[in-house]
Amino acid sequence: MCFTAAAQCPEGSADTDIELVANGSFEQGNVGISSGYSFTDLPGDLWWEGKYAIGTDANYYNNGFTTQAQDHTSGNGNFLIVNGNVNPGVQVWCQTVTVQPNTLYLFSTWVTSVTASNPAALQFSINGETVGDIFSAPPFGFFGELWPGWLQFNTTWMSGNATEATICILNQETNAGGNDFGLDDISFQPCTCTFQTDPPLPPSPICAGESVTLQAASGATSYAWSPVDGLSATSGIAVTASPVVTTTYTLIASLNLCTDTVTAEVVVNPAAPVFAGADTAVCAYQPVTLSATGASAYQWSTSTGLSSATVSNPIATVSQTST
Repeated sequence: MCFTAAAQCPEGSADTDIELVANGSFEQGNVGISSGYSFTDLPGDLWWEGKYAIGTDANYYNNGFTTQAQDHTSGNGNFLIVNGNVNPGVQVWCQTVTVQPNTLYLFSTWVTSVTASNPAALQFSINGETVGDIFSAPPFGFFGELWPGWLQFNTTWMSGNATEATICILNQETNAGGNDFGLDDISFQPCTCTFQTDPPLPPSPICAGESVTLQAASGATSYAWSPVDGLSATSGIAVTASPVVTTTYTLIASLNLCTDTVTAEVVVNPAAPVFAGADTAVCAYQPVTLSATGASAYQWSTSTGLSSATVSNPIATVSQTST
């Protein structure tokens, strides 16, 4: 019988099914295991505390252990059978694996009790530091069963700068009575980032001195914009950009432990090369046509004496020298 509430990779990432533990199901016997306990394969030899065996029948190694215990996967495979000692923090099982920096890992094991008294208290450890809470093997009578079956316990670990991890399961029970348990299918797997964000919609071109809003897609937990030049802020789902030249802004959007990088270009059109026409000498009140070029829209000032202030070639009629 098995019960589980497995740890999961957080939103924005996914399980990889890349198993880093070798022989976590113990089908290869006493291979790939480092332990502060002593190994035995002798029948009846698990009467002594601080020893472990690997096999299919706990009762074979200690006739005080239940005859019902079976490995949690197939019912007829190997599992780790332990007579816990009274010293807390002793490493029952350890293995060293290579890890990637800044990666989240899922660490789990299946646990059962092989005696009816004083269930074991266990804890995960990585690189000498305990990880997660102490967890207890299921007691007999659990869910109405004579033999309690298996429970899965798990935790997560962020690797930081580490490139290697010594992962361990510690016995934290100090009572010699009972404290007998089984472990099976120990697992250590990385999460992989799947989070992606859409780039901000490209804004319309602007002229120098104008502003435009850069809007990120929702769904992230944080937003970081760069470069700082021309930005109203460097964080937030929306920022105002006022560059003086065409600029590509970079957005790093994050969801939990995963990030995605996108860009948005703000095009700044250069000032139009407008020519207002040559200076002209005329008599007072003699009309003269002005002739501007280089733009698509015009605004003359002052507009006094002009036939129109918004065309390229208005007629000016003035009584004195005017600019």
